[in-house]
Amino acid sequence: MELVAGVLRELFDEADPPGGLLGSLQQLLTTAAKAAPRTPIDQDDAEAAGCAFEEAAGFVIDSAGMRLHHATFTLHPQGDRP
Repeated sequence: MELVAGVLRELFDEADPPGGLLGSLQQLLTTAAKAAPRTPIDQDDAEAAGCAFEEAAGFVIDSAGMRLHHATFTLHPQGDRP
């Protein structure tokens, strides 16, 4: 189980949320949220898309990240790092 916990830590590390795969995904979604309003489509649609990207970015860390952290700690409670 320690090996699985190590893999999960590569996805999300509560001590360093921007690090790891989920942190990178959050940064990508945040960048998309900033770019969406500047697209050459209907302004209301562009703003709605930007809001959706922002919400997704928040959920990546707040929901998925914290659930992965809980699973990691459950699999290897002897510390955050082996």
